[in-house]
Amino acid sequence: MVNTPDIVRDMFYSILKGYNIISMTREEHDKVESANVIRVGVYSDCLPLAGLDSDGQCVGIYVDLLKELAAESGLNMEIVPVEDSNRLYSYLDDGTVDLVIGEQELRFYQENADNHLASNGITDYTTAAVTMPDYQFDSDDQQVFALTRARNYLEKTIYEKYPSAKIQYYDNRKECLDAVKSGKADATFLNTWEYNYESKNARFQDLIEWESIRISSVIGLGGTRQSDLELLSILEKTISQMPSEKISEIITANLNMPYSSYNLYDRFYAVKNEVIVAALILVAMIVCMGIYMHVKRKYIKDLIVANKTKSDFLSRMSHELRTPLNAIMGYANITKESIKQAGNHQENEGVVDNMNSITSASSFLLGIIKDILDIQSMETGKFQLEKTEINPREYMRMVVKMIQPMADEKKINFTYNMINGAEDNYVMDGGRVQQILLNHF
Repeated sequence: MVNTPDIVRDMFYSILKGYNIISMTREEHDKVESANVIRVGVYSDCLPLAGLDSDGQCVGIYVDLLKELAAESGLNMEIVPVEDSNRLYSYLDDGTVDLVIGEQELRFYQENADNHLASNGITDYTTAAVTMPDYQFDSDDQQVFALTRARNYLEKTIYEKYPSAKIQYYDNRKECLDAVKSGKADATFLNTWEYNYESKNARFQDLIEWESIRISSVIGLGGTRQSDLELLSILEKTISQMPSEKISEIITANLNMPYSSYNLYDRFYAVKNEVIVAALILVAMIVCMGIYMHVKRKYIKDLIVANKTKSDFLSRMSHELRTPLNAIMGYANITKESIKQAGNHQENEGVVDNMNSITSASSFLLGIIKDILDIQSMETGKFQLEKTEINPREYMRMVVKMIQPMADEKKINFTYNMINGAEDNYVMDGGRVQQILLNHF
């Protein structure tokens, strides 16, 4: 049997096992196959680095890099989103996770830092200053910088370059950006990937990223001195052989993800122009409604005044007309009495009839005047019909006597017939019946 060199044997073994990285030794393969699930902690609210999507699934650059590492190494990894991004490395110390992925410098600023280990860098990590467009850096000024608590490792670099600077810490990067927007801070420092993501938020699109003020670092895996060093060694070997094109592809794909980290204020800011337009339209509608109501009230007031003026006029006119009509009726009655007393009633029968017609017509006119007065009663809801027992034939005769002269004048042959039952008496408002009959003719 030929004695095959170890390196050739290991390469052949790797190919048979189906792994992508062919330089892994047989012992390393055996370690991979016997290894337990590795729990790796990632940020839960720092997209595009790492976070949760709408379905609660872990997504982001770190997540995809871990998936690629797992595929290349053959290790089984469980991605665990941590609740507090500012305490990423502390989750190692309490045993919540076996490894973390993040900025390597971060580990030196955690409690129990001497116990923390870091792998080789998976990819470069660049932090840049972000300010308002008109801001200028001056190393002699007492500038105020906003940092997230997880970026306390930048303190040393900042104080070296800006000795008079003051640092204010916030819980997350959005609070830092708000501090810059409101003037509470002069600048903040964000990873360039984070700035690319946050600049998609309309609220922060006017901020600028400084190309000349950058701090370089690396992204890698972190563990503790109690971690399985053999597994760390396998992961480091896998990291060193990951194609840079694949890493760039992962980063680019995640930088293109749509912005989803909106809060209520972000959503309001994004539609502020529409809200302003809607508010202006609402104000205009309120003003127009106010003008309409004012005009309407004035119209109603004018209508009430006009109606009162009309009522007063009708009342005065009615009273003024009744006086001469009463006089006409009085003189007609006097004339009829004079004829009767003269004893020549038969000879002057035609005159008496005419006097009766004058009296009837005058009575009818008085009825019309009374109707005018009734209009006021109708407007106040006090109008009532007069119920009296009358004979329709008598009312018809009076109507015919009033109409006959006009018919004779126009040479119209006017006749009428009464139906059966017309001799009976009925309870009704005689004035209204007479009015209806005259209007009909």
